[in-house]
Amino acid sequence: MPLFYGVGLLRCFILSFWASTLPFERSSGYLLAIAAFALLGIAPYVLTKRGYGGPVVVAAFVLLDACLLTYILIVPPSFYVEGWTPQINLRLTNFLFMAIFLVSMALSNSPWLVVWAGVASVLACTGGFLWIAGLPDTVLSSSRDTLDTGMSPEAVIRLFLDRNTVSVTAFSSQIVFLVLTTLILAVTVWRSRHLVRSQVAAWQLRFEDLRPTCGR
Repeated sequence: MPLFYGVGLLRCFILSFWASTLPFERSSGYLLAIAAFALLGIAPYVLTKRGYGGPVVVAAFVLLDACLLTYILIVPPSFYVEGWTPQINLRLTNFLFMAIFLVSMALSNSPWLVVWAGVASVLACTGGFLWIAGLPDTVLSSSRDTLDTGMSPEAVIRLFLDRNTVSVTAFSSQIVFLVLTTLILAVTVWRSRHLVRSQVAAWQLRFEDLRPTCGR
C-alpha cells in the first residue's frame, strides 16, 4: 500500500508541473483540484496509520476521488469559451483520465480495491451522465435513433454537432470500457498475488526440506 500512495502523490506532482505551464487563470483551478486529490490520497493513509481507518475508510476516499474527478471532467471551467456546455465535455476523451485513476489502483496490489475503484468509477460517471441528461436543454441521441430511423446524413451531422447533444451509445461504450478494464486489472492483480504466494510456499517447503541436512 505505501507504494500505491507514493505513486498517487507522484501522479499529482507530474500533473501539477503540467498545470504550472498553463496561464495562471487556467492553472489555478487545476492546481486546486490536484491539491484536493493529494489530500484525499494522504488522508486514508494517515487515518489508517493512527488506527482510525481500514478498508471502509479507504473505500470511502476512493469514491470521493472518483466523484471529484467526474465533476472536474464534466463541468466546464470558467475560462472556457462562451457557450461551451457540459454536453460537449461528454464527447471528449476525458473519461481516459478515469481509466488512469482506475489503472493506478492496481498498484495497491488489492483485487477488492481494484473492483471497488471500478464500481466507484462507474457510479460517478453514471451520476454525471444522468445529471447532464436531466438538463432541460439536453438532446439525447443514440446510434439507433440516428441510423435506424431514416434520418438524412445532413440531419445526423447536424444532431451530432449540436452542442447540447448527448450520445447514449458513446456513454454506454465508456461504461463497458471501464467494466472490462476493472475485470482485467482485478484478475491480473489476483493472479500476481497468487503466483507470489505459490513461490513463497515453494521456497518455504524447500527450506524445510534442506534444514535437516544443514543441521547435520
